[in-house]
Amino acid sequence: MIRGFWDEGTRGAGTPDGLNTWIERTFHVSSLRSLTKSQGQRAITALKAMKARAA
Repeated sequence: MIRGFWDEGTRGAGTPDGLNTWIERTFHVSSLRSLTKSQGQRAITALKAMKARAA
């Protein structure tokens, strides 16, 4: 789900490395796999907002 929102929010220009960089900068963890449930929920909310801004 997070990867899908990442693709939509970046209009297909986002890469897996870019997603990991964003996650590290935003949540201070090394990768998507390292997110806690709470962080994952916040990431989804943030990516939905990113998607809305891209539209």
